[in-house]
Amino acid sequence: MNTIYKFELDASLKTLNLPQGAELLSIQMQHGMPQLWAKVDPARPTEEIKIQAIGTGHNCNGGEFIDTVQKNDGTLVFHFFRVSEFT
Repeated sequence: MNTIYKFELDASLKTLNLPQGAELLSIQMQHGMPQLWAKVDPARPTEEIKIQAIGTGHNCNGGEFIDTVQKNDGTLVFHFFRVSEFT
């Protein structure tokens, strides 16, 4: 059975253990911190995934784009990617 889970991120990089096959839905700011929402089957074994935030104007070496969020009323903009390795 699928359930929506939330995972707190930060504005750099994060390693998460999510159930295999998790569908990454959205990243938005909540209580001043970026949060990832994912549709997961909690009965499945977990796998490690890597999420990296790239600021606008910074080098981006690819990965699967998830979402863009703004912090501090748009002063900071971060683009989040699922990556195989941190750069």
